[in-house]
Amino acid sequence: MLFFVEVLVFSFIVYIDSKVCPSVDIRNDPSQFDKLKDCIVVNGSLYIVLMDSYKYEDFSDYSFPLLREVSDHIVLFRVEGLGSLDMLFPNLALIRGRKLFSEENYREALVILDMPNMTKVRFDKVKKID
Repeated sequence: MLFFVEVLVFSFIVYIDSKVCPSVDIRNDPSQFDKLKDCIVVNGSLYIVLMDSYKYEDFSDYSFPLLREVSDHIVLFRVEGLGSLDMLFPNLALIRGRKLFSEENYREALVILDMPNMTKVRFDKVKKID
């Protein structure tokens, strides 16, 4: 019984410390991922762009298991060393697409371009990309 109460209290504390974040722009350096700390929802867009000369190890310390939703769109562009997305966002469940990324004739909720080390696009928990 005591264990259950401790787990319940810890879960409540984690939830209280979590937050809804505005759009997040992560560029030039993996340390910028700290902007996503404690986010459960990105109310806007998530950009992960322009990181040259990095290796897999540079991203291995970053994981955001609290992040569940991005309300607009996600753009990944020219990020060297990032091989997959499942470790970064293991519990991402929804990319809502409320506001789509628009370029010429394209309107997308998820954009992945020029990712030289990307070996798989995998979101284990994503249920919907609108």
